[in-house]
Amino acid sequence: MPITAPNREALARRIEQLERTGGRRNATMTTVPLQCPAIDSVLPDGGLRTGAVHEVLGPVISDGHTGDKKVGQPQDQRGDGAVMGFACVVLARLMQAPGADAGPVVWCMNRRLRHRHGLLSGQVYAPGLHSFGIAMQRLLFVYGGNDEETLWATEEALRSAAVGVVVAELFDLHSLAARRLQLAAEASATTVLALRPGHAGAAGGFVETRWRAASLTDGSNATAAATAAAFGHWRIELLRARRRPAGGRWSVRWQDRQLEAVREVASDVSVDRNKPGDAVRFGRR
Repeated sequence: MPITAPNREALARRIEQLERTGGRRNATMTTVPLQCPAIDSVLPDGGLRTGAVHEVLGPVISDGHTGDKKVGQPQDQRGDGAVMGFACVVLARLMQAPGADAGPVVWCMNRRLRHRHGLLSGQVYAPGLHSFGIAMQRLLFVYGGNDEETLWATEEALRSAAVGVVVAELFDLHSLAARRLQLAAEASATTVLALRPGHAGAAGGFVETRWRAASLTDGSNATAAATAAAFGHWRIELLRARRRPAGGRWSVRWQDRQLEAVREVASDVSVDRNKPGDAVRFGRR
């Protein structure tokens, strides 16, 4: 249901109830490894910092032009589940972090993404989350109709002493909104995981890490196709990481609740324009 005034009041009462039943604000920020040495080795302090905003982007969809020369009208990304898959890996790790291992996770969904290219539309599939080690009973879902409502719900959740992690599905995350989320996450020591389409407006330099996820299909033979269908097989790129001059690109598989990664060699490395020297972006000319 959309976030109307009565729904906002109900959400505020629900958050207040969670706080009264033993919620507590995280006192300190920690670093949470992804438990994948190939990726953790390039992250500051060997993992993701809590009390920060981490952003996962979908694949860039072009209009037939290669690389970054020209990106046309965004196409439907409904068939690519890499963003949700990688986000579930990250979420499962964050839910195990000290201070967030008991509190609820507020997942702020955004109906705009259902109507705009379908990247994150639809209901969450409980057995799928279980395969990543995510306990459904810890999830509290909030449904917004657009970015404004989703951002409002995200900031309200960050004000709670009970919430462990907040997931925000957004179409755009502009610099001002990203800065507000960063400050709120730091103040509460609660982590935000922002999921967005690859073509959406950039959040500037106000996120702790920025990733891009895309599915890798392998249809060379029937066995390879069956393996790809059974296990997540993605290309993951680290586009930005604070306090780290370099990123990376990996071919990864999710299997037996473990992330296995092989680093790829990029043909072109260029600095993230959001903050020169702070991160790298891999692409092709």
